[in-house]
Amino acid sequence: MYSGYLKNLFRQCGNRVIFRRGSRIIGDSKAIIIGQNVSFGKNTILEAHISYQSQTFNPIISIGDSCIFGDYTHITCISSIKIGKNILTGRRVLITDNSHGDYNSIHRDTFFPPISRELFSKGSVTIEDDVWLGDNVIILPGTTIGKGSVIGANAVVTKDIPPYTIAGGNPAKIIKTYYKI
Repeated sequence: MYSGYLKNLFRQCGNRVIFRRGSRIIGDSKAIIIGQNVSFGKNTILEAHISYQSQTFNPIISIGDSCIFGDYTHITCISSIKIGKNILTGRRVLITDNSHGDYNSIHRDTFFPPISRELFSKGSVTIEDDVWLGDNVIILPGTTIGKGSVIGANAVVTKDIPPYTIAGGNPAKIIKTYYKI
């Protein structure tokens, strides 16, 4: 898919936006804003759910200029995912603001199969400018990754990561802060 066609598909779409083969948009494409010079690797999935079972949502996915997403990136949203400028990701990155069920409290839905549970968002996801996400990184709901940070391969981000920080592991922990603001 190339920019000319995409301008009418999304709420807003800049010039020079490329989706490699096998990429899919699930849900409401009008809930997605894409900046200029953005490239999505093959088999990318962007999901903006406006409904699930009896639930309704008002999702917004916002992606800044000059981002490069690796193959098999999966972004799924029921609330808000904001991705800044100059983001680089490896392959198989998951960015989500939702889960099947609320596991922070005992909820009757947890006795049902996951597919039957209501979608729940613990909070929005924000990835600030100039962030690098390694292969197989998972960004979970309610987190912010600060400007200029690096998230190492296979990390699972469950809490906020400050700006100019290198983090890794499961759950992701700060390895080094390389610049103090």
